[in-house]
Amino acid sequence: MKTYLGGKALKSLQTIPFRILMVNEKCKYRGCDEDIWEKSDENLCIFHDPQLDKKNPEKIKKLVEKCRNKDEVNKIKRILYQNVEEVYCFLPPPISELMDFPIPKLRSLYQDCYQTLLIGRYNASIVLMGVLVEAICKERIKIKSGEDFQGPLGQCINKIESENWMKYKDIKFLRGFKDEIRNKYQHFDEFEILKGKFFEVYPLKFEKNLSPKKLKKFIKKIKTGEVKSSYVEAANIHGLRAPAKKTYDKYLAIALFDQIHFFLINSLIRYLSSEDYEEFHEKSENPLSEDLYYKL
Repeated sequence: MKTYLGGKALKSLQTIPFRILMVNEKCKYRGCDEDIWEKSDENLCIFHDPQLDKKNPEKIKKLVEKCRNKDEVNKIKRILYQNVEEVYCFLPPPISELMDFPIPKLRSLYQDCYQTLLIGRYNASIVLMGVLVEAICKERIKIKSGEDFQGPLGQCINKIESENWMKYKDIKFLRGFKDEIRNKYQHFDEFEILKGKFFEVYPLKFEKNLSPKKLKKFIKKIKTGEVKSSYVEAANIHGLRAPAKKTYDKYLAIALFDQIHFFLINSLIRYLSSEDYEEFHEKSENPLSEDLYYKL
C-alpha cells in the first residue's frame, strides 16, 4: 500500500515507527494549543519547530492525524453552517423545488453556483454563473441547429442574435452580463471590477513601533467619533483591492444569482422546452443521441 503525500509515494504511515511524548506543556508559538514536541529544543510543537524537516515521516504522521481530528472537522462544519444560515434567506428556492429540471448538465452547473454561494465562495459562484449562462446559450444553439458550438460566450450570443433564437430583451441581458460581469471575473480583472466602487476607510499611519495598545486606542477613537472616516475608490489603492473585492463579491453574488436563477427558468420555458427537444429529436439523424435523456 502506498500513500501519496507532497507528490511522493511513501510507505504506509502505519508501518513507520515513531514516538511522541505527550506532556501538559503547550507550544510557545502564539495562538497554538498543540503539545510540545519531545525533540524540540525551543519548546515548540511538531508543527512549528523550524529544525524539523518537512519530509520527516514523524511530522507527516502527525499532520495526517491532525487532518482526521474531529475537532477540526467540527470547526469547518460550524463555519459552513454559519455561512449557509446567513445567505440562505436571501436566495430564491432551488429550481428543482419549483418545476421539472430534466437537463443534467444545466442542473449540475446550477447546483455548483448555488452551493458555492451557500458556503461563502462568492468569487467562485460568480465565475460559475458565467459558465452556466454560456452552457444555456450553447444548449439553445444545439437544439436549434444540431451543432455543438465551440466558440466563447460572445460568439454564442452573436449566433443566437443573428438567427433570432432568443428575444431581444434576453439577448440584451446576456450582453450586459458578459461585458459587465462575466469577462471581468473570468479574467480576474480587479481594477475593472472595483472601478467606481467606493469604500469607507479610516486614516491610520503605520509607524515602525505600532503597538497593540496604540491600535486599541485608535479603534476607541473611531467608536467615539474622534476619528472621521472618508471614502476612497478601491480600484486605485492596490492594498485595498483584495478585502474590498471580497466584500463586493458577496453582495454581487447574492443579487446576481437571483437574476441568473430567473433567466434559467425563463430559458427552460421559452428556449429549452420539451417541445423544442421533441423537434430536435425528430430532426436528429441519431435517435439515440446524448440528448435522449430529456424524453426518459
